[in-house]
Amino acid sequence: MISRPSRASGWVNLRWAPSLEADIIATCPQGKTLIVLSEMKDWYQVKDPITGMTGFIGSKYVAKQ
Repeated sequence: MISRPSRASGWVNLRWAPSLEADIIATCPQGKTLIVLSEMKDWYQVKDPITGMTGFIGSKYVAKQ
């Protein structure tokens, strides 16, 4: 999976839970490759293969490869 920008800044928020109310734990730049651990209605649980960090990202901000 590749992250897409959520806004003009070119970054996508990685959250600790599948909710817009959840704290942002990291940001992912456009084009960053992430591993999908699970899929939910509007969210993916993902893992950064470089840092090992896991979190949730809104499904509208990703493109599957």
